[in-house]
This record gives sequence, structure tokens and C-alpha cells, in this order.
Amino acid sequence: REYAERPWQIQRAAAAGNLDHYVAGLFLRAGLQPLAGQIQEGDATVFIQGPVIAGLIPPQDSSMLVLSATLSRDETSAVGIAALLESGRVIRHEQAARKTAPGAMIIAANDDEMPRLYGTVEAGLKRIAAGTEKAPAVTCFISLAAHKTYRQGDQQFPVKPGDLVLRGAGSSRGFRALAEKIAARHPDVKVLLDEDPAHVPELASFIEKGIPAIALAGPAQAQQLTLDAEEAVVDERVRHAVIEAAIDAIRLIARGEVSLHFQAYNSAAAKAAASASARPFLGTIPEYKAEGIAGVRLSGVRDGSPAIAAGLKGGDVIVGLAGKEIKDVNDYLKVLETLRPGVEVMIRVRRNDETLDLKISPASR
Repeated sequence: REYAERPWQIQRAAAAGNLDHYVAGLFLRAGLQPLAGQIQEGDATVFIQGPVIAGLIPPQDSSMLVLSATLSRDETSAVGIAALLESGRVIRHEQAARKTAPGAMIIAANDDEMPRLYGTVEAGLKRIAAGTEKAPAVTCFISLAAHKTYRQGDQQFPVKPGDLVLRGAGSSRGFRALAEKIAARHPDVKVLLDEDPAHVPELASFIEKGIPAIALAGPAQAQQLTLDAEEAVVDERVRHAVIEAAIDAIRLIARGEVSLHFQAYNSAAAKAAASASARPFLGTIPEYKAEGIAGVRLSGVRDGSPAIAAGLKGGDVIVGLAGKEIKDVNDYLKVLETLRPGVEVMIRVRRNDETLDLKISPASR
């Protein structure tokens, strides 16, 4: 929390060229064990291996979680590293509460090192296994970061304040169940899915090994700081709500409350399914045989549909949709297929002697 609330310390450390030493000190104060041997009080440098800093929470059973955050040169890395350190405390608490609990390898690394993290993990597991028959198995890799955008299919969307995006969630069905649990437990946070692991390069080395992997992403911090004190307080509350939701996700994984079995993600099949399920639906019932009318007369509208929400009624004549003139049913169907579910458009109707412009938000069929 200190790291999230005082981001200028990151900037100061980065400017001085000792960001890795500063973060290693945080690891030490958080009680993380180094990868090799014991360390003396105040000696944080043993955590540092080039651009990677790693500490351990020894496992009580044969499983190990791997958590990472990015060492970047701006304040956005504070979000991930704050959640990283707090997650370590959560995992230690789970170990104290249960006889068997997973351990954790906690890593902070530069952007260009993230895709090669598995090498660091393998080296760490060998050190844990020194003198024993078998090293613990990595059961899940979790990356914590701030991010500006996420993708659903071929479309890209901004990550907004209050959003928590589960990026690369397609490597296990359990991540969808995790998203549902987090959404229910944290109603102030909007939980979103970006399922394709190919969108998240740092997951690749774990996906190749058949390990479920996910990136928990909150919004990148705005570069322009507000001078409005009340607005700043609200922004801080929202950011902390997202951090708490991310930490809770790690808690649920550590407790085994979601079943994480690896599955290979089929991007082509997912795109085909998304395309089939994303056909727009308004809930209008046109009179297909109506003659002598310029437009499309409605015989009715379906209960609970976007048409009902927009205020459309049976007897209305649609003469415009999404800025396009509607002369007949063919025009209407062509424009309808271009609409995107959830994206609001204008619909123009004639009702008796009135012309009304209404807002309508298509649903998915």
C-alpha cells in the first residue's frame, strides 16, 4: 500500500538508476526469502539477478504459484508491485491457516524480461528442491499490471477506472469461474475477460509448458494529475478497489476455490463462436408484408428487449437507423447486421403524425 500510495518513490528510484534495489528492499521488508541461502539483515542485493528480482514463500505441499509484476519507469508499476507484496502476505496467511498450502515465487522484472520468466522460475525451483527428490510443480502463473487497453475478439477497448481485466484467461475454464466469483464479491469493480493468451506475451513461456496463466490488469494511471482534492480521493478509492479485487483473486486461487486445469486455447474456434453469438438483436417484430409504406412498420416489440427499453411500440414505422435511411425491410436488415451489441445508436420512427428520434442499444442474439 505504501508503494501504491507514494508513486513518486518509484520515479525517484528509476531516475537514480536503482529501482531494482529499491524494490528488492521492499521484498526484504515484506518477509520474502531470497532464492539462495540466508541473508543478513539489510542486505537486499541478493534478490537481484540482473533485471529480475525474485523472492520465495516456501510451499507446504507440492504446488507453487508464480506471481509477477513489471518494473517500469512510471507510477503504473506501483499498482502491480503493491498487489504483488500484499498477495505474498495473503499466501502466508493461507499457509498458517491450513496444513497444506501452495508456496509462491514472487518476481518483479523489466518489460523485456517478462516473456523469459520461466527460466528464472525453473532455476528457483531447482534451488528449492536441493537435497530433495522432487521440486514443487507450478500450478498457476499470475501477472499483475496496469494496462491501457484489452481485446475481445478483434476489437480493442480501453481499460477504464474501476475495471479489472483477466487477460489471457483462455488457458483454463477455471478463470471464467474466477471472474464470476470476483464480480460477485466486489460489486464496485467491473470484471472483464480477454481470453486469448496470445494477447499477453509474458504468459507464453508458461502456456508452452501447459501451465494455466493469467494477467490481472487494472487501468494505467493517468499522466495528468487532478488538482481537485475530492476527485483525487475518489480516484484513489477506485484504484484500491481494483487492487483489492486482484488480491482476492489470488486468495481464491491459493485456497483452491477455483479448479485450474490447463486447456489449449483455440483462437479460431473462439472467434467463430463470438461472431455467432454477437449478432445484434433489437426485439422488433416487422410487418414483412406491409405495402405502400416508406419504412418498416412494426406489428409489435418483444418483452424485455432493447426495443421496449428504447420506447418503441407496435404500429411505429422505422424510417431511420444508425444514421441510415430505411425505406423497406431489406434496408432495415442490412443496417441491423452492421450494429454492434452494446453500442448505442439512434433509431427514427414515425408514430401517428410525429417523428421521434430514440436511442437504442442492441443486445446479442
